[in-house]
Amino acid sequence: MGLIGVRLAPGVRVSLSSRGVRAHVGPRAARLHVGAGRTGISTGAGPLTYYTSVGGPTKRQTGTQVPFTATTPAQQEKAELAIALAGRIEDLQTRHAQVSFPAMTRPLADIPRPPAGQTLPHHLRKARAGVPWYDVVGRRRAREAARTRSAADDRVAEQEWELAKRNRQEELDTFWNRLSGNDPSTVMSFVQEAFEDNEDPAAIVGVEGDEAYVVIVAPGEDVVPDRMPGVTPTGRPSIRKMPAKDGAVIHRQAVAGALLVTAMETFAVAPGLRSAKIAALERGTGVSFLWSVRLRRDRLQRCLGAETSLEVLECAADENDYQLVGAARRLGPVDPARIGWSELQRELLREGNDAP
Repeated sequence: MGLIGVRLAPGVRVSLSSRGVRAHVGPRAARLHVGAGRTGISTGAGPLTYYTSVGGPTKRQTGTQVPFTATTPAQQEKAELAIALAGRIEDLQTRHAQVSFPAMTRPLADIPRPPAGQTLPHHLRKARAGVPWYDVVGRRRAREAARTRSAADDRVAEQEWELAKRNRQEELDTFWNRLSGNDPSTVMSFVQEAFEDNEDPAAIVGVEGDEAYVVIVAPGEDVVPDRMPGVTPTGRPSIRKMPAKDGAVIHRQAVAGALLVTAMETFAVAPGLRSAKIAALERGTGVSFLWSVRLRRDRLQRCLGAETSLEVLECAADENDYQLVGAARRLGPVDPARIGWSELQRELLREGNDAP
């Protein structure tokens, strides 16, 4: 029974079980299984799967014991490292799918309602003062008087609570109308507060109509592992150096994910916005633009089902400007004037900022 499994590449999965490491290569319709145990082929185009062993007769056919090669500690360690690397790479490729932001809705005043009868003990003590314990009629009258005074206090407390709740709701409605109506100062302060705990620093720099302008510091190339998992011809996991081109692709996925996550949070926090233009700045420079996208809320929602962040971005973006340079096709700087961010670049240069 498999204890853990992970996809190393499209069409390649590795599972770790009590018997060792096993690789599964190919599509579901024709998949090869190699590694611990017998090599086999499975096929299935629907809910049913057919499996058959290959490579010689089984123990039942020959009456002899089939040799089993146990996984060595070194192979086990390599398999665990391969699974960890595959998981890290998959996280970088699907950052948009790992987070969710609840949509902002009209806030409601939440002021605790005063409990009934909270002043009754005080009035009872006061009414009973001086009444002998044996005066049954006097003590009954004291209780009735205390309940009457407590009920009056409850009515006053209820009126004060209703007034406080109404006033608070009016304040919240004023805020909500400004937020949903895209009042620039309200939207910018509220969205920026939401950005404070982001993994990648972000800042909202403007609101025009129903569109926001946002900049983020892009994740650097150092987020990409320097090694990547693979599979040997015998089906065992292997670890190899990350090729420059593969690392560049994974870095683009990470930056695309950061752009998407920022857009998702912006739309969730500011319900009146219909689009957002987001620029990714190179980490440590502050004025070198790596990527600029323009995303519409409705189109982004339709594209979120794509598998990787880059696929979602390519599906959803009205504008999608970046430049690949060198043999490895790394992200390179783009001209801010060409993508409509030259004014922001001048502002950053003037202020000497190196990050949002």
